[in-house]
Amino acid sequence: GGDGGGGGGGGVEMTNQAKNGGSATNHLEGMVEHSSAADDDSGVASSSEMDGTTSGWFPAAYQSLPTPHQMCEMQAALGGEHEALQALQPPATWTDDPDRLATKFYPLEAETPEYQTVETNFMKSIDTSPQFAGHVKVVGVSRIESYSLWQSYAAKRSQMRVRGESEGKDVSGYELPVTFHGCPPEVIPSISQMGFNRSYCGKNMTKYGKGVYFARDSSYSAHPTYSHPDENGIQRMFAVRLAIGEVCIGHKDQLVPDVRIPETMQLYDTTTNDKDKPILWVVYHDAQAYPEYLVEFKNSSIVKVKDDAAGTKGIASPSRRHSC
Repeated sequence: GGDGGGGGGGGVEMTNQAKNGGSATNHLEGMVEHSSAADDDSGVASSSEMDGTTSGWFPAAYQSLPTPHQMCEMQAALGGEHEALQALQPPATWTDDPDRLATKFYPLEAETPEYQTVETNFMKSIDTSPQFAGHVKVVGVSRIESYSLWQSYAAKRSQMRVRGESEGKDVSGYELPVTFHGCPPEVIPSISQMGFNRSYCGKNMTKYGKGVYFARDSSYSAHPTYSHPDENGIQRMFAVRLAIGEVCIGHKDQLVPDVRIPETMQLYDTTTNDKDKPILWVVYHDAQAYPEYLVEFKNSSIVKVKDDAAGTKGIASPSRRHSC
C-alpha cells in the first residue's frame, strides 16, 4: 500500500439541473470552483503535496502518458485487454456521455429508484439509532461522476480481484458497494475531484491505522463533529464504494497494513476494528475508494448554542463518538 490514487479532473461542476433546481445541493455551487486542496479542513494543500512527495494525488509535473509496455502491464494486471476495458466501464447509472475532464454532481429526483436506494441505505442505521431515529431526514442525493477517479478505483479493484483469484481466494467480498464518510462542506470539492487523501489522516482518529476511515453505518458518521452542518443546518455525507481486498485487524498509528505473505512481503489491503463483525474499514491507497453519492440531510435534534458577543458559538448535540 501507499502510493497515491487517481488525480483530479479539470474541475468540479454542477449540472444545469443542480443550478436551476431547488435542491439543497445548490449550496455547493459556490464551492466547486477548481480545487487543488486535498481532504483538509483548511482547504490548502501542503508543500509536500504540491511537490508530489506524499502518497496523495500527483500534480501534472509528475504525470506522463503511459508507454506501450506500461499499457500491456496494466492490461495484464486487470486480466487481459477485454477484461481491462470491461473493468474500467463506469456504472450503468451514469449519463451516456460522461465528461472525461470535469467532476459533475447530478442531483437525483426523489421519486427515482436510484435516489430511493441511496436513501434506504442511508436511513437503515439511522432509523434504528436511539441518537438519530425520528430526527434525521434526507433532503437531497446527488450522483458524483468523476471519470478519472472512477478509472483509478476500477483499476485498483480489478487488480485486487485478479491477484486474489490467482491465489485461489474468494474475491466476492473484495468490494463493499456502500460505506459512509462524513465531512464538512468545505472539503467536498477536493474529495469529489481528487479523491480521499490519506495524507490528512488523523483528524478524527488513528486507532486502527493512519489511513482513511469508512463506516458500515451512516449513523456512525452522522455526528455534526464529522458531518458538520452548514449555515442552513444541512449536513453532508459521502456514500462510498470501497475496494477492501484482504483485511486484517488494525493497530494504532500503523502506516500500512500488516504483512500477509512474508516470503514476498505482500501486505493486507485494508485494516478494520473486527474481522468477524466490522463496523469500519481503513484504507491506505487513495484509489481504494470512490465517492459515488453525496447525501444531504438535516438533524432536528441539533441545537445551535449562541454566544451574545460572538454569535454562534458551537453545536450542541448527543455525545461525541469516533467516526468517519
